[in-house]
Amino acid sequence: MNFSIPIRGTLPAGVLALALASCGAAATEAGSADERPPVQVTAEQARTMTLRPELELIGQLVPRPEAVAVVAARVGGSVSAVHVVAGDVVAAGDVLIDLDPRVLAGEVDRASAEAAQRRAALQLLERGPREQELAIARADRDRAAAAAQSAAEKLQSLEALEAHAEISPVRLAEARTARRTADAELAAAGSALELLEAGTRPEVLQQARATLAAAEADLALARARLGFTSLPAPLAGTVMRLEARPGMGVDPGTPLAEVADLARLLARVRLPAETVPRLDPEGACTVTPDAGSAALEGTIDRFGPAAEESTGGVWAFVGVVNPGELRPGMSGRVALPLRPVADCTAVPLAAVAERDGVAVLTVIRDGAAHEIEVRTGERAHGWVQILDGVAPGDLVATRGGYGLPEGQAVEVVSATDAR
Repeated sequence: MNFSIPIRGTLPAGVLALALASCGAAATEAGSADERPPVQVTAEQARTMTLRPELELIGQLVPRPEAVAVVAARVGGSVSAVHVVAGDVVAAGDVLIDLDPRVLAGEVDRASAEAAQRRAALQLLERGPREQELAIARADRDRAAAAAQSAAEKLQSLEALEAHAEISPVRLAEARTARRTADAELAAAGSALELLEAGTRPEVLQQARATLAAAEADLALARARLGFTSLPAPLAGTVMRLEARPGMGVDPGTPLAEVADLARLLARVRLPAETVPRLDPEGACTVTPDAGSAALEGTIDRFGPAAEESTGGVWAFVGVVNPGELRPGMSGRVALPLRPVADCTAVPLAAVAERDGVAVLTVIRDGAAHEIEVRTGERAHGWVQILDGVAPGDLVATRGGYGLPEGQAVEVVSATDAR
């Protein structure tokens, strides 16, 4: 191609040379537009593989609800001693707090005395009369029998005199009254002896036994209440919370401490409800605490009972073994396994870019670059599922291929050479 530059007048030599040089450079660029040198790219073939995607979320460590115990006062009183501080590790049964026992100890003494009195009364009734009491009763009966016999004989002799009108009616009446009185006294003495010999009546014994049982129940309750003045740890673990202070008054039910077994913790994460069916129930979860601990492997332990009304999210809890330094409240990353995608077409994640909200990648065919739109699916461990647009074996650019002109010649090099 020829260029002609009209020159009017005389131009400086430098300006003229610059103009000629610019025209020559433009001519060279235009002449090589179809002969661009190859661009170096790294590339990898699309593969058929099984992707094992994960859902990574931020979670928080919490204790297992069944491994947390609240230590509360079971009787009223005042705190006399506190034997632990928050953070202490305790064994099951270790005494954490003592309440003042003096009032309840007095109740035990009073109930014990009442039970002893009832027990002695029952023993008297069960033992029955003594031999001396029986002997006295027999003697009384014998005296009454003798008196009755004497009164009967006297009356008989007076009645013989009455036939001959040798006795006054008044004296005879007195003798008959004395006879009846003696017989009555004999019957009373005999009944008294029979009662003593028969022993205590069954219903009296039953009443005495019931009274003793009630007294012993009161004593057992008083002793139990006294035992409640020592508050032990219900399980082995760490004292997470301590509210008790010496001298403070407490009512029954007042929470004073909390102990949690931290040997195993739960990582709590909120999931979108629609992701729950996608979770792989047989896959292993990973919890990486922010506190610098190594990643921990666990499993989904449980889900929350219901979705949240405000967000629709569902709480999931991943159980992990505590290596020792983890505490509730720490946060970390939680990776939950999703159901694997078998026999899918996948390319390296680095091969996929986005242009105007559409996923694109560069396919290399016959040494030339061709940018195509694709639909992506699951992603896992640096690979992404391609739903259409790429077939297994296709060569895709992983570096240096984005934004190349259509049909741009490329040279595939190793990742090291492309740096």
